[in-house]
Amino acid sequence: LQVFKFDDKYEENEQKYKTLSREILGSDAESGDEDGSGESESEGSEEEEEEEKKDVTIIDNTETNLVALRRTIYLTINSSLDFEECAHKLMKMQLKPGQEIELCHMFLDCCAEQRTYEKFYGLLAQRFCNINRIYIGPFEEIFQDSYGTAHRLDTNRLRNVSKFFAHL
Repeated sequence: LQVFKFDDKYEENEQKYKTLSREILGSDAESGDEDGSGESESEGSEEEEEEEKKDVTIIDNTETNLVALRRTIYLTINSSLDFEECAHKLMKMQLKPGQEIELCHMFLDCCAEQRTYEKFYGLLAQRFCNINRIYIGPFEEIFQDSYGTAHRLDTNRLRNVSKFFAHL
């Protein structure tokens, strides 16, 4: 929820807000506004602000796109009847370069969350590795990370992760 979203029409929306507040609150709201005498000073600074806005690029560090991607992958995996249907749906998603590792992480995370190992996830990962060799590298990297942190996993997760990588 606490995500900043840039408003292209900030000035316009601000004016709408002020007019609505004047209508609702009456003339008392006008005395609270400090727009009367400060208009001429703010016009010059608005031009400077517009020039600064052109040079500024906004970088989203909240990873909302990553969370949305992971949610989509999770829902696709859980809504599929078999691994072939799931692989087909996920291949149609057209992942951007660099998002392959997130897909691989989601396979492992979904597998680890199950009560018992389900062959579905191993077959799904195998299908992706067979279709496109680009997925082999991320799985090898995830295996090394998982092997290094295996002592942190509970028994059930460790069993599922081990069987998943044994399948691959």
